[in-house]
Amino acid sequence: MDSFYSAKKLLNYLQRNRIFFSIRLPKSRNILLNGILTSLKSTQIGGKVVNVWLPAVGKVWITKYKGKYYCANRCPEYQKQLYEWYAERWCVETVFRFIKSELKMQDCQAFKAQQHFNHIGYCFLTFGLLQATFPSLNPYKAKRIIEPKYIKKTVTLKQEYFTGTA
Repeated sequence: MDSFYSAKKLLNYLQRNRIFFSIRLPKSRNILLNGILTSLKSTQIGGKVVNVWLPAVGKVWITKYKGKYYCANRCPEYQKQLYEWYAERWCVETVFRFIKSELKMQDCQAFKAQQHFNHIGYCFLTFGLLQATFPSLNPYKAKRIIEPKYIKKTVTLKQEYFTGTA
């Protein structure tokens, strides 16, 4: 998950249920390093993996790679592995980005949970159909090919002239 979603409550749930996570942490995130509460941006982590205590989450491993902080609840074998774990999820992010922006998932005006589930299901179904129909193209190019073929209904009104007789 991205740094925006690294909420303590969510991470605590994952940690408590022993579910693996690999995330990017914001530089402002507080950690306990050698018993001292400090923010990530004020630490000297560069080039190594450090075992720290993340408040309300627990024991995690953190590293700084290419100016960003990566964290996991599993000990990596080497420093770059934390980044690699995080990068593995990128294909999932591109699917969500496409579905939200191009298929307008964020524009859903539903009020009931079932309506939201149906809307999200149709968005993923549409994405899957695009991928199946155009396997060699990325979804953006596939959408551009199919979009002109959409049926568009237009209504034109004929201007009428009324002569008033009183």
